[in-house]
Amino acid sequence: MLLPGNKNNRNSLSVVIPVYNEEKVLNLLHEELIKVLDSLNMEYEIIYVDDGSIDSSYLILKKFAQQNERVKVIRLARNFGQQAAVSCGLDYCKNDGIVIMDADMQDPPSLIKEFVNYWQKGYDIVYHIRKKRLGEPLWKIFGMKIFYFLLTRFSNINIPPNVGLFRLVDRKVVLALRNLSEEKKFLPGLFAYVGFSQIGIESERPERKGGKSKSFFKLASLAIDGLINFTSLPVRIIQFSSLFFIFLTFILFIIFLINKNRIILIFTISSFFLSILFIALSIVGEYLLRIHFELKRRPQYIIKETHNI
Repeated sequence: MLLPGNKNNRNSLSVVIPVYNEEKVLNLLHEELIKVLDSLNMEYEIIYVDDGSIDSSYLILKKFAQQNERVKVIRLARNFGQQAAVSCGLDYCKNDGIVIMDADMQDPPSLIKEFVNYWQKGYDIVYHIRKKRLGEPLWKIFGMKIFYFLLTRFSNINIPPNVGLFRLVDRKVVLALRNLSEEKKFLPGLFAYVGFSQIGIESERPERKGGKSKSFFKLASLAIDGLINFTSLPVRIIQFSSLFFIFLTFILFIIFLINKNRIILIFTISSFFLSILFIALSIVGEYLLRIHFELKRRPQYIIKETHNI
């Protein structure tokens, strides 16, 4: 936790919400969100970013925008992913503080008041710490524990564990984030990277009120982005694997001296070294692929249409 800083110009709020197939929960979310924001007695805007939904989410969001000019809707040309959708919303927000939250009601709008309280005390980033994940499958809970263990163990910056995107950030943080041009973004890591004064608020994360959770493959892809962008783990895997197989080769050589079975020895050693080679090549290839995508400078997202922007 870093200490709070300047408290000036903290009188308006933007809320950025990525949306993907959340038709069942949008009305409830919007109703609760409006109540919370109205109670703050400050200028605000809500930016919904429809990330290529295939249900009626966009039509519902469009109706919100037609009823309230403070509600802004950005519709992306296809599904670019949560990180890209959030980045899009951050590019179009205009107020002093920006709240980032999911649309599935697992990020309670009621916590925004507490976020604002700490923000107006001078903290530049106020993030939510998931004390407990209610309604989550065991494979997801276990997988996230492993991910955060690896992330905190091997990262060269302090990325708080059990923290997602739900947070309030000051405008100067967003301006700093815009200077980071990498395509494969892992936003929780980038918010830790830019620094500024930060504090976490711990509470239980409620169950989803509707929609579907991210698939295993999307979560795995996000985890890989985080581990590759913010840790030296892939390189360490190669180094430790090499040491292990060198030791194993030495043991096999001792066995060979005892049993004199050359065929088995040659086959085993060859298999081990080929395994090391393919592991190393796959990891190096992943880094080269990311360099390839960065050099292309493709946009993170493409906008199809907007309302009230």
